[in-house]
Amino acid sequence: AIEELRQLRGEVLQEDLPPPLPAHLSEKTDANLLLFRKKNHDTNLKIMILDEDIEMQSLVSFALKGEDDVTVLCERSPLNALESLVRAKPDVIMVDVMMKEMSCFDFIHDLHKLDPQHTIDLIIGSCSPDRREKHAAFEMGAVDYITRPYDLSEVRFKVRLRLASKRKLCG
Repeated sequence: AIEELRQLRGEVLQEDLPPPLPAHLSEKTDANLLLFRKKNHDTNLKIMILDEDIEMQSLVSFALKGEDDVTVLCERSPLNALESLVRAKPDVIMVDVMMKEMSCFDFIHDLHKLDPQHTIDLIIGSCSPDRREKHAAFEMGAVDYITRPYDLSEVRFKVRLRLASKRKLCG
């Protein structure tokens, strides 16, 4: 009975495998990957801190400026941040949930219009560890969620994770 199960399992696994790519498509995929890596050879990480609280923004900015290969950009206005995205091209945006000019979730919605491929990682910061807010942030594409007051060693660690991820992707 066990041998029959193994055979049946093997057959199902074989049937579930996709057929191999034709050679001409495989070559294009490899060429596209090389082209992507060439275009994105910069393995430095550019992070934008979007926070209306200038003291918190300064504190986080100061903590990250000591990190190798990390460039820090600061914005206090979500509307200005959206306008500067094309020029600034950040890899990560650290967004505070509580903003007066627009909600964090409206900002994310507008960001996705400008970045439909979701190439910019979002780290959400909030004073309240509300589970619904956290779930909404992840559903909208956030890669991380941290609570305030920020533990600066945690912020540095999470930024280093994003940097390692970018380096791994870019080769």
